[in-house]
Amino acid sequence: MKECEVTANLRRRCSELETEARDTRAKVATLEKRVSDLVQEAQEQNTAIERYQGEVIRVETLLTQRDLALYQAKDDLAEARGQVSQWQSQAEASAKEVKGNSRNLAFVTRM
Repeated sequence: MKECEVTANLRRRCSELETEARDTRAKVATLEKRVSDLVQEAQEQNTAIERYQGEVIRVETLLTQRDLALYQAKDDLAEARGQVSQWQSQAEASAKEVKGNSRNLAFVTRM
């Protein structure tokens, strides 16, 4: 009788372990699916991050080019203002010279 009790207990314990193993496999399958989904989501996010970083680099490059063009335009403007100032000085000198020549001409013609 004792053997029968042991055998019955073993069968019951085996049945419990089989049920526990089945439940555990179901939980593991659910977790594996979740991990797989998270890995795929992480890959998609990494791809999006790489695209974003590429766009940031492109925009930074455009801003750098714009800044360089702006500095060049400022230099060109300063150079143009210098040239205009030089022309104004030359024009004023020429006007004084013409005025002086006009006086000399008026003086000579009166003689």
